[in-house]
Amino acid sequence: MKNGQFSPCIVYENDVPAEYAALKLTSYPESNRKDYAEISSLLEDYYAEKTKSPASVSVLLTCAESYPPPSSAMSKNTTSS
Repeated sequence: MKNGQFSPCIVYENDVPAEYAALKLTSYPESNRKDYAEISSLLEDYYAEKTKSPASVSVLLTCAESYPPPSSAMSKNTTSS
């Protein structure tokens, strides 16, 4: 890395992006890894694929259900004089 050579890649688990890195993640099988020439392209693909994943939607819905909406008193922007 000191010489400026990067090997950006995304690692997939069950066809869903699991991790990304600026360096080749050699601990994962090559068949689970997609290599990129530029980190910007990698990031675009990673987040585009990650956000359309059913697992991501499920996590978001679970989080949303865990937090009740704010009460009407707390949601009003009131100031006292």
